[in-house]
Amino acid sequence: MNETLHHPLGVVSVVEGEVVLSFAGTRRTGLLLRKTEWSNEIRFPLATARASFHDGRLALYDAGRPVQSVVPSDLPETVHAFVEVLGEMEVAAPVASNQRVQVKVYKNAKAYQKDAPNMAGKGWLPEGQIQAAQRVAVGRTVGKVVLTGGVGLLLSGRSKKGEEITVTYVRR
Repeated sequence: MNETLHHPLGVVSVVEGEVVLSFAGTRRTGLLLRKTEWSNEIRFPLATARASFHDGRLALYDAGRPVQSVVPSDLPETVHAFVEVLGEMEVAAPVASNQRVQVKVYKNAKAYQKDAPNMAGKGWLPEGQIQAAQRVAVGRTVGKVVLTGGVGLLLSGRSKKGEEITVTYVRR
């Protein structure tokens, strides 16, 4: 059996008795903005794997514990067939007292750092995190150089945009 689903940063596959969740991408780093490739892989046994598909998100579980949540790129029929291969995880409706998994999207790292203590105080623990690749805002960077004579660039670096962070929280 070899089933595969695509998501924006990679694939979810069932290969040789394991569920393999792969992520890959590129980001630009350094003063010369060199492209750096990155990848990550999460594996867990098919025997203990379960999945649920609600509101356009595929949530993966290993032995009842949330592993990761992704937004599939494939058609809903394909996603439902994939969920049947893994076995459907019965997830409680998102009622505040019964909710066990919550996915939040933060605009940037500062927003995440501000909200994380609040979530922890309510009993939510971060289980997984994905950060979208950052892009350089060329117009803002040039403006910073022109307006500050280059000093602003030396002090704070180039201007960035697109640092959205998706965090999966669980309540235990």
